[in-house]
Amino acid sequence: KKFILTASRLNKEKQVDLVIKAMKHLPDYELIVAGDGECREEFERLAKTVGKNIKIIGRVSHAELKKLYRECFCVANVPKQEALGMVALEAQANGKVMIGARGTGMLDYAKDPRTVILLDDNSPDKTGDLVAEMAGREPRVHLLRRPGKMGLGTAYRDGFRWALARDYEYIF
Repeated sequence: KKFILTASRLNKEKQVDLVIKAMKHLPDYELIVAGDGECREEFERLAKTVGKNIKIIGRVSHAELKKLYRECFCVANVPKQEALGMVALEAQANGKVMIGARGTGMLDYAKDPRTVILLDDNSPDKTGDLVAEMAGREPRVHLLRRPGKMGLGTAYRDGFRWALARDYEYIF
């Protein structure tokens, strides 16, 4: 079975819970979470409610982490803020698809960001209209419109689905 890897400290700032929740909608994939932290027990309880396709394996050795990066289908990392983006660098070094969060600096480290996708929840600031205009001029830009605020977790899920269905190499 293809698996998505999340390698992270298990705390609120890293938002691993969003990746876990998204797995409810990706039954053909397994999620392996490598890491430890103050939210581990909470995330383990959440994982049990979401499905059997989630394994939280805790802290692993450097050698085991390298093996996980080599074997995974893609890497998911959706922190609130990420200064350097080591997970993105490690995923890229292993030639893996990276699912990440906008505004975290991950795009700054992408070797080859060929496509940009933005999800718009009918934003009152008309961001979606600006992106649609840009998409008309730039074929690498795509916009997924949604009828209203549906939550960040479903935004990640919808973006993951869109990119995975198109076999994208990098997803940020």
